[in-house]
Amino acid sequence: MRAPAALLVTLHDQVKALQGQVEAHFGRHPDAEIILSQPGLGVVLGARVLAEFG
Repeated sequence: MRAPAALLVTLHDQVKALQGQVEAHFGRHPDAEIILSQPGLGVVLGARVLAEFG
């Protein structure tokens, strides 16, 4: 049981690090302000939408 728990902790830390990178760089995109103006879209989901639709 310790190995899966340790794996979850490691994955959680990696997700947090990735979220920090997305938040640090998403605002640099020229369309970031437009995307963030949409209701319900935050930085992470906005970056995902931008990645999907370009």
